[in-house]
Amino acid sequence: MEEKQVFLIQQSGRKPAQHLVIEFSDRTYAEEAIKYGYYRNDMWDVKKRDQDFGKVKVGDYILAYYTRNVEESPNQIRCIYEVTEIEKIHDEEIDRAVGQGRISKDDADRLRKNPHVLRLKVHRKLKRGLELSLIRQWVNDGKLSKGINYCGRLGFNICQVSYEDYKAIIEWDQKVVVPPLPLPSHNEMRDMMNEIGKFEGWISEVEYPIDNMRLDVVWKRIKTGNPSSVFEVQIGGNFFEALTKLKHAWDKWNSKPYLITTEKYEEEAKRLLEGSFHEIGHVTKIVNCREIKELYDIERHAAKLREKIGV
Repeated sequence: MEEKQVFLIQQSGRKPAQHLVIEFSDRTYAEEAIKYGYYRNDMWDVKKRDQDFGKVKVGDYILAYYTRNVEESPNQIRCIYEVTEIEKIHDEEIDRAVGQGRISKDDADRLRKNPHVLRLKVHRKLKRGLELSLIRQWVNDGKLSKGINYCGRLGFNICQVSYEDYKAIIEWDQKVVVPPLPLPSHNEMRDMMNEIGKFEGWISEVEYPIDNMRLDVVWKRIKTGNPSSVFEVQIGGNFFEALTKLKHAWDKWNSKPYLITTEKYEEEAKRLLEGSFHEIGHVTKIVNCREIKELYDIERHAAKLREKIGV
């Protein structure tokens, strides 16, 4: 089987992507690959330093190095893409650019002649980014080819590198052990659930009284109404007490009960819901606390974007 070719690209998150034919206000160069699945270079067939673009074939691998202003993966190779299609720029896009005076007729003829867009899919996301300092060290030690040293250089866009570079990075990534992130505390998890409720438009309250007990979080539709959903965070300790409170809320208000816990205690919670608390077993949702953390991060990011955009 023919060995795939491997290419290195460098992408920035500093400003919106500006190409000869079009400018995008909604994405940076790095986001073109990360979010939209393509790499574009309108000038590769003019710029001598970028002409390796013309060697790329469908099925080849792309090592993506992100510059220091890419928030997700600064100063590192984090993603390896596979090329799924090689496309020409659409005629309508070129015609529009000519009509707007952005490009000349000669530019238009050149752009119609060669493809300038690589469609990409994620082949592998490295467990931990290969950072620039380690890249430099590996090149000096001969573990990576000299072409990889273009990472971090001003004005660099694309070049072909060795298949051995790809193999070395994959072998390194296979050995990387990423320790799990520490779990939030009970109160941190409770407060996240409270904030998620507010993000979603609920009236959310913590330490809500129910007879002589308190529920960690409740969501209500109206201030004076009964809770529609109730949440207990249990990352260890007394599950019996937590489920007692959830059952009492279901009996009293017909509230939807949620138990937030960890992988370690999910089985114990299921056993109790099939046994002592079988009355609420069919309505109680067991949720992994890591999923709550992930949802909280997404909701918080979305709220910041809405505030920035003004919607």
